[in-house]
Amino acid sequence: MVSRARNALGAVFTVAAWGRDSSALGQALDRAFTDSSGSSPSLDSLRRTVARETGLRLDPARAVQGLALDRALAALRGTADSVILSVGEQYLIMAMGERHVGVADPANSLRSLAVITVPPGIWAISTVSLADQFDPILDPRTGKPADQVRAVTVLAGAAAVAGAWSTAYYVLGCDRALGLAARAGVGVVCADDRVRWTPELDGRVAVTTDSAVSAETAPAPAPGRARAAAAAAPGPRGTAARSDSSR
Repeated sequence: MVSRARNALGAVFTVAAWGRDSSALGQALDRAFTDSSGSSPSLDSLRRTVARETGLRLDPARAVQGLALDRALAALRGTADSVILSVGEQYLIMAMGERHVGVADPANSLRSLAVITVPPGIWAISTVSLADQFDPILDPRTGKPADQVRAVTVLAGAAAVAGAWSTAYYVLGCDRALGLAARAGVGVVCADDRVRWTPELDGRVAVTTDSAVSAETAPAPAPGRARAAAAAAPGPRGTAARSDSSR
């Protein structure tokens, strides 16, 4: 395993990679940091899509951070067997086995709201919560801080996508986030007074027993800075449930 950490994009940018050749990994990690800057037409298109679907024009900071993760992973593919990249509250994971991602309780960062089991492959995870914001995320419709959601986590195949939609869903609130997720092609775990998630995450979300202060499972609609900790733990804490807790 070879790792690097640098200050970038207003946060700590970290990369950990596993492979057979540590020298080649080190060179690839250096390229990953070099290749991670700049904007792109795809990012502009993503922002237009979010604006069209939600009516919101939001600060692109999380999408920009996500794009940096996507570009860094591109520089590592072919050299690394598995990778965990992070910047701020966003992760991009390439792994041959399952990984478990915790969603911290914004009321107490030592306590989890839920643990998400991420399947093998490439997955981006972006969490926005009440606790992780140095400057509040403003709802452009009111000019006031968004406050409907305690935490929202988006899973997608690309980090820029996860970053953009997690910001939008945090502003919109859980009901609309869960309803819009299928159109965006992403998975969502959202917590307000309950913890809910989109149907494709059934069996992959465990609501942790030590976070039951105000969180409970509840039905999600049909498809239509608290830290998330990425780890290679053997299994999630708590009991896996479905989006419809009656099943």
